[in-house]
Amino acid sequence: MSSIGIGVINTHKHEYNRALKYLFRAMKLYEIHLPTIDHPIMATNYNSIGLAFYYMKQYDQALDYCLKALNIREKLLPVSHPHIADSCNNVALIYHHLNEYEKALNLFERSLQIYENHEQKLRIPICFNNMGLLYLDQHNYDKAIEYYMKALDLYNNENNKNIYQEEIGFTLDNIGVAYEMKCDFTKALKYYKQSLECLSENPEKFVRIIFKIGNIYQKKGDYNLALDYYLQALNRTEPIPIELISSVLISMGTIYHRQRQHDLALHLYKRALSIHKHLSSNQDIDLAWTYNNMGCLYDDIGDMKRALKYQHKAYDIRQKSLPSTHPDLATSLNNLGRLHQTLAHLSGGNSSEYEQALQNYESALHIRLQSLPKDHPDLAASYYNLASMHLDRQEYEQANNEIQKALNIQRQILPMHHPDLEQTLNLEKQIRIMLDYHVNQSKHT
Repeated sequence: MSSIGIGVINTHKHEYNRALKYLFRAMKLYEIHLPTIDHPIMATNYNSIGLAFYYMKQYDQALDYCLKALNIREKLLPVSHPHIADSCNNVALIYHHLNEYEKALNLFERSLQIYENHEQKLRIPICFNNMGLLYLDQHNYDKAIEYYMKALDLYNNENNKNIYQEEIGFTLDNIGVAYEMKCDFTKALKYYKQSLECLSENPEKFVRIIFKIGNIYQKKGDYNLALDYYLQALNRTEPIPIELISSVLISMGTIYHRQRQHDLALHLYKRALSIHKHLSSNQDIDLAWTYNNMGCLYDDIGDMKRALKYQHKAYDIRQKSLPSTHPDLATSLNNLGRLHQTLAHLSGGNSSEYEQALQNYESALHIRLQSLPKDHPDLAASYYNLASMHLDRQEYEQANNEIQKALNIQRQILPMHHPDLEQTLNLEKQIRIMLDYHVNQSKHT
């Protein structure tokens, strides 16, 4: 078997370093023996190298080789050849991960046009799904759903749609994610559960959907049902990817944290952290979430030194790895704001700590207003925190304005007895008491 063949096989087996070894060996042989570098087999080789780097998340190297493949194919093939569409699709995927959204969209549209002209029926819904994911990451959830639905319609219209059960399941999962991001949890559950019905033959994907369903119930405030799904995920007989185990542990820890079972939550977070440290680079986004949650827990138990340490670790990873308007950055800024607000309390109302808290809260709100729907719960959290800080500073009218914004969102999207809504109502009550007292005092002076 040729070196390139061995390399491609190892790529499919997820042995990417081994694949690259054979692919680079093949490349050197081709450079020596082919009459020109602009040869179809060189394009195939470059493409395979690029995909190996892509799956290893080394996107700059992936882009370099996939662009080389595209350039050769553009020289040798008609402009509407399906191989050019394949290369455009691959380069678009890489641009997407590099947050070059406009370049990615242009290439996806180019590949889609070629696929449609050649009636590449299987490629078209894949392209729709890729475009949907691109819009999802730009927080344009309705547009994402539009493209996912186009993909779903094509799969469902096939005469032999039973062959595409797995692809249908993946697309239903994508739709569920988009509705979850829109905070439409009822529709998210609907599509996740439909996805489960299609993915019984894919154990890894099946267990990931179970985990996502657990997350939906957690967001709805149904912690017992959420824990049931998390335990279902952990207790599957099939092997579970270890990074998924870590994610489940973090989510379970979050529930116990909210229930103020701090020792159990911390135990689960530390288990997740141990897994991540063996799996991830220091810039891994999942690792940032572990640091984030540990920081929140240490904040709640009053260990400010550790809380700041872990929140700064989370923020540093996110700042280096994410675009400047990513919601996770807002989460870190919001949490740092809470810590500085607490430090202001502990120091007897230190104005510099309050100013730092206000700066963090306003930066978080600015990002969320740019990147999230107007009725997103994280926006409500930002308004809640601003209200809390204005209350601390005896700025009661500003506090009341912010808490009403939080309530307007939460009353639209949360059930009546959701703990977040109850917490906001309690803060509103405190603000009203102080506001009424302040007004009455003013009348008598």
